[in-house]
Amino acid sequence: INQEHIINLMKNLTKYIIFLLFPLTGLMAQTCPDTVKLSLVTNFDGPDFTVDILVDNYKDIVGFQFGLNYDADLLIPKFVTSAISGFNADNFTVNSNGNIRFFWLGGALGETLPNKTKLLTLKFTPMHLSSTGYLEISPKQLPFEFVNSNTDVLCVKADFKEFTTKGHTVSGKLIFDSNDNCLADLDESGLNDWLIELDDNGKKYYRNTKSDGSYNFSLPDGIYSIRVIPRNKFWQLCDDVKNIRVSGENIENQNFLATEFKECIKLKTDISTRSLKRCTDNTYHLVYENQGNITAQDAQISVYYNNEFMQFVGTDHNDFTLGTGSVTFNIGTMDVNVIDTIKVILNLRCDNTIDAQTYCVTAVASPNDPCDVVSEWSGAKLEVDALCDKLGEKVKFTIKNSGVGNMKNPKTYIVTEDDVMRPPKPIQLDLAEALEIELPANGTTYRIFATQDDAFPYDSPVATLALEGCGENGGGTFSTGYVTIFEESDRDLFIDTDCQQALRFNISNLMVASPVGYGEPHYIEKGTNIEYLIRFNNTSGDTLSSVIIRNNIPNTLDITTLQMGASSHPYTYRFNKERDLIITFDQLVLPHDMGNNTVSEGFVKYKIAPISTLNDGDSIKNTARILYNYGPQEATNLVYHVIGTNFIISSTEWSDSPLDIKFYPNPTTNTLIVDTKDLIYKTSQYQIFDQYGRSCGNGTLSASKDNISCDHLPNGIYNIHLKIDQKPIVTVKIVKL
Repeated sequence: INQEHIINLMKNLTKYIIFLLFPLTGLMAQTCPDTVKLSLVTNFDGPDFTVDILVDNYKDIVGFQFGLNYDADLLIPKFVTSAISGFNADNFTVNSNGNIRFFWLGGALGETLPNKTKLLTLKFTPMHLSSTGYLEISPKQLPFEFVNSNTDVLCVKADFKEFTTKGHTVSGKLIFDSNDNCLADLDESGLNDWLIELDDNGKKYYRNTKSDGSYNFSLPDGIYSIRVIPRNKFWQLCDDVKNIRVSGENIENQNFLATEFKECIKLKTDISTRSLKRCTDNTYHLVYENQGNITAQDAQISVYYNNEFMQFVGTDHNDFTLGTGSVTFNIGTMDVNVIDTIKVILNLRCDNTIDAQTYCVTAVASPNDPCDVVSEWSGAKLEVDALCDKLGEKVKFTIKNSGVGNMKNPKTYIVTEDDVMRPPKPIQLDLAEALEIELPANGTTYRIFATQDDAFPYDSPVATLALEGCGENGGGTFSTGYVTIFEESDRDLFIDTDCQQALRFNISNLMVASPVGYGEPHYIEKGTNIEYLIRFNNTSGDTLSSVIIRNNIPNTLDITTLQMGASSHPYTYRFNKERDLIITFDQLVLPHDMGNNTVSEGFVKYKIAPISTLNDGDSIKNTARILYNYGPQEATNLVYHVIGTNFIISSTEWSDSPLDIKFYPNPTTNTLIVDTKDLIYKTSQYQIFDQYGRSCGNGTLSASKDNISCDHLPNGIYNIHLKIDQKPIVTVKIVKL
């Protein structure tokens, strides 16, 4: 081996060491001698999507490495080529998270390319038409390293590009036809946030109208139909469907005109917070909107909270009135299609709260009188209230008819204890009549459901309320986590109840569904609205300027019922592909998470309903992906529900008047505790039956608090019959896990 060859080997080795040690040299270097500029050029020539990476100031380069992030939901890499010498398949790697890493090492003398030369050319296969994605040359996955023949580490200027796999543009506007003449007059404005549906031979795409009412689709040649989905049943369209043919050119002015079908004020409100923490001022974000077709006068929004646990701190709205456990905001006149936000700061106290306990805040907008009332409705409206009587050691529920008429029909109410349902009881209340229900304050989470009268003109069919943390159970604590398993009475647009468990730490990349659902399958009834809250948290180490959430709405959810809700920061949203909801926060200054620091967190919430064709046993699964500063996607957890009917464990059935006997835990894994408390008796026997009526065991109880062993029982549902002094007292349904 001659001396020149040894020198070249040493030079190459030096360059490899430079690449390996670059993170350290980058920390030490204060300046760099020159700048290599990389830029992206894209072309969708069908069927391939081509990406050229152009380079400027590429002089005497002996090696480089850098990474390209791409939209993995939209693009599948096919191949990579390069004009530089020696570049082959060993010089790049592709991972499944949407990142391609390039590494090349050339000769000792280096290589020079003219400005705007194609350093690399990539071919992708697009998976969806009329869809927007992104490309980013980024140091997040692999540090930038361009080294010249003098072993200088050069600066690099990167590039980011959004692209659309588009054909020809079909565009138009949705216009509020305020004078009902089905003509687009100059003084008439657009309607924003309405859904536009495009049908491509049974395949449906969605877009939401912008602030001026505009929308557009990018489409290849073909025949399509476009329709507008009204915000509610009180709107109508002059022409609700347009059939169009795309053939070689853009199509413009595909306008729709919306007018009133029936005059109606439809105020919407939605409220939530980043995450609820004790001993902290928690900022609730309230969004409100007039989705009706006439102006609302003297509009107000009231926010209700439990003042035993929460204290009002402040707001950014200057016209408000404080009450006991409430704050009312005077909005005044609200025009059609107006949307705005309010911040409400509530402090969750230290002295009488615990982590994992649930605290609820409710926002109610008014006026909220129903616009569609049928003669069959009695005028009755049931409302529920709850009180924890600590001195009397009782929980007191009140069901009151606060409507304008007597109930015509006998209905039922039920009480659940944690996740066990007591037997339904009849209820039929006259105007202003109230029914009081007393229960033992034993640490159980109670919830009451009262069924509204026939033809009730509001969307929520029951009045419901939960009470947690009153009294103590046999273990000296109280149950938590049961408040959110059931739906609140907030299906109507004008009311929203946000119930959250207090958290100790910040949580990142989390999707929370409310209601959580019943039991391990997360059962919900068919007509239940689901709220999805998506949390993000800056753990990157740097301040974030952009967060993008991508949530493909599953086919089991009715996308036409989507209602975007409250958020921690301003956002825009759009639809991509067929059902991909993309929520963009692009005006952020989100600092790094320094521990228990809520300013590093953010969230967004929306409501949606299951499709009407689901049957019992059908499942709904949802997840989202989050991009921080256009980096690789980070997935949230998977949340799921199962449609069911009569899924709540049957209530305790008492032979006579209720006795204060407690059975826990239920469900159980091995032992069921029976606590008869102060009840005096001589003998007590129990017998266990499976759901088919077959005997599975029996025994006696010898103390006021005794155990029933369930180790021998296979997993399933069982009835336990309890006799005291030979008299049947109670039948309890339990679940063995």
